[in-house]
Amino acid sequence: MTIKDANDLLQSLKRMGAEPSDQVGRVKVALAMAEPLVLSMARVIGDPDQVGAMTGVERDEAIKRLAILARSMPDEDYAHYEKRIAKAVGQSPTSFRSIVRAKKDKSRKKDEENDSESIETTGGFFLDHLIELMYDPERMRTFLAVRYPDGHIEATDSVMIHNKKYVAMYPNTVITKQVVLLPSELLDEVPPERELLAIINAHLNKYFDFGSDEFFEHLCTYYVLFTYLYDGFQTLPYIRALGDYGTGKSRLLRTMGRICYRPVYTTAGSSASSLFRTLDTFRGTLVLDEGDFNDSDEASMIAKILNGGTEKGTPILRSEKESANSKWDVAAYDVYGPKIIGMRKDFGDQAIASRCLTKEMMPTAPHPRIPPILPPGFEHECQEIRNLLLAYRMRKAVPERVMDFSTLDRSLEPRLLQITLSLITVIDDEELRRRIGSFLSDYNETTRQERYETKTARVIEGLVRAWAWGPVSEHPSDVDRVYLKDISQATNDIMDQMNRRMGDKVEEEEERTKDGKRYGGRMTSKSVSNILRKYLQMKVRRATDGTDEYKGTMYVMREDERLRGLCERWGVALLKRSSLIRPAIVTVKGDPFKESREEWYQDSINGDEK
Repeated sequence: MTIKDANDLLQSLKRMGAEPSDQVGRVKVALAMAEPLVLSMARVIGDPDQVGAMTGVERDEAIKRLAILARSMPDEDYAHYEKRIAKAVGQSPTSFRSIVRAKKDKSRKKDEENDSESIETTGGFFLDHLIELMYDPERMRTFLAVRYPDGHIEATDSVMIHNKKYVAMYPNTVITKQVVLLPSELLDEVPPERELLAIINAHLNKYFDFGSDEFFEHLCTYYVLFTYLYDGFQTLPYIRALGDYGTGKSRLLRTMGRICYRPVYTTAGSSASSLFRTLDTFRGTLVLDEGDFNDSDEASMIAKILNGGTEKGTPILRSEKESANSKWDVAAYDVYGPKIIGMRKDFGDQAIASRCLTKEMMPTAPHPRIPPILPPGFEHECQEIRNLLLAYRMRKAVPERVMDFSTLDRSLEPRLLQITLSLITVIDDEELRRRIGSFLSDYNETTRQERYETKTARVIEGLVRAWAWGPVSEHPSDVDRVYLKDISQATNDIMDQMNRRMGDKVEEEEERTKDGKRYGGRMTSKSVSNILRKYLQMKVRRATDGTDEYKGTMYVMREDERLRGLCERWGVALLKRSSLIRPAIVTVKGDPFKESREEWYQDSINGDEK
């Protein structure tokens, strides 16, 4: 019986009653033992006894076409069959190899010419087109999702925009090793925002225990959604988990980070150069675990990435050169984007801390429903959610968003205002908008309460009380002055009152001394001055006129707008001028601190000069 091809073999096996598994196995064996098409064609070309055998130019052209087919074979297969193919067409292996190489070089050159006309991209906004990079891990190939100007969306390998061909970035190790996670499928349907948020929230609660902190739970839910639309806004905040080992930081980062927009996974041990290059290329969500930086140049550069990553249009500039012999050139790297950070200690740079919405992690046992180890299906679940949210982005993302100021709560902290405006602008559901505003207001009050308990808040409160006492004299220069000695007295009175209410020990009225220097818990004019100047940015001056009692001492000038802003930020009630009765001043004969005050004044002058 003659078998023409694999299909003919299957049909004959079926007629013989072979089981399906046996059919497949026998066909696989037959295919493995069959000679390649190239060798069969070589025998036809080289057989002089066949009817209409090829000769001369016709035969040479057939051999060239055969060489093109041989070029498409895997290198190991070609090496195995090369001698037999060459012998079949009457060529030596060396001669036939030279023909194959010539065809391969010509084809490679043509491929390179075609590649030079294409632009590899990871996506973005291109002339009213939105392009997104996708990655199919099973087939290990990248492709594009494109939203065209007319609104229709499709998956494709390339797209032509104004005579430029954009193709998907090749799947390098950053993609294949899951340093950057990408969507794998373009979905046709997108659930409503409320359902999307419910899916995100259910995923987060399935693998992480938020405990009773409903605000942080909802914040993380909304922040995940926000990452898919972040590039339409000018500023954004970060999410930070702050706590010691074993408090759940890494679990939160993994649970939340893997469903954010293009999560970029790294640790503080990664080099700064690789980090800002990866962020510039993919422009996704940085998930930075163990973000505690050592005192080094690398740490300094990562700190700059975090400082500059909250505002659009503030790239990092680097001096680079392509080779040792080339000239230095300036390169700009865009590091703007959402960031989720886990760390054990607070930032040394408070400017970075101010960019974060922080959750202080506690070493408590998670709820029994939380799996101690993430299950095998976790990654697949995250992939499905990323696909859902990518479909949401393809329909909602715009390069620039018009901010909605109609429901703006100006009492919120600046960082909270950023995310409030962003989320309220993004979300159409009125009930969701109301809830966002409500729990962000609650968080704002919590932050303000924590700030109110600090010594800086006591100084502001002392400044307000001293201001409410009114001018120290009728001298014209004292109308708008608040003297530091009054502020320190008012601050200490407030602290004593708080200590008495809490049942704590009240400091002695007179400062303790050691080696001629004062120390203790009470606020002095010098310590008040340091807080006013360094932390509250208020100008402190020395009085050269006024009453004798206050002449030569330090004061701050009345600044209504600044004082009103400080009171609002630190949760202190603002009082009107001369609204309180000035307490009686107990005078002490002589001035036991005159020498120390003069020394402090001289130090202040020297410090200002520096």
